[in-house]
Amino acid sequence: MNAKPGYNPFEAFNTLDPAQKGAITAEDLKRILEARGYFIGKREADCVISRYDKQAKGHVTFAEFHDEQRNKSPIRRF
Repeated sequence: MNAKPGYNPFEAFNTLDPAQKGAITAEDLKRILEARGYFIGKREADCVISRYDKQAKGHVTFAEFHDEQRNKSPIRRF
């Protein structure tokens, strides 16, 4: 995602954290998706949060979000 022109991980995180708590919960994710017409269950929201929540705190911080958004592939130089 980072490679897309105009993508800003900070703005993306803030979209998911409109209350500016500094963390995204499964309920936050569910609410923002429903506001945009996408309906997911608690289980699906929990699954997405757990993927990003490396310390199993029940929420995702910007650092965790940004780390997961970075390209994980090694740079290949030929």
